[in-house]
Amino acid sequence: MNKLHNEIKNADYIIIGSPIYYGEVSSQTKLFTDRFYSVFNSKTKNFDDKKLILVYTQGNPNPKTYESYAKHKVDHLYNFMNFNVVNTLIAAGIF
Repeated sequence: MNKLHNEIKNADYIIIGSPIYYGEVSSQTKLFTDRFYSVFNSKTKNFDDKKLILVYTQGNPNPKTYESYAKHKVDHLYNFMNFNVVNTLIAAGIF
């Protein structure tokens, strides 16, 4: 994960994409973001103002179905980690 943290630190933009299954991101995406905890507790690593784009797909054809979930992730994870979320895209009706 240290290698990925360095890649994130050196990137201009980060894009995190995931399907939404039953109102949650995939387990692989959750595992990836859970590993941000080590950065949060680090005195030498941070994601301050790192530009982030979120892309979510969902089978439900209504793009507003998981809109509150996406906002919750921004407010309670990505903003908390000091990412600069520049856009959130929701692709609905994707199976």
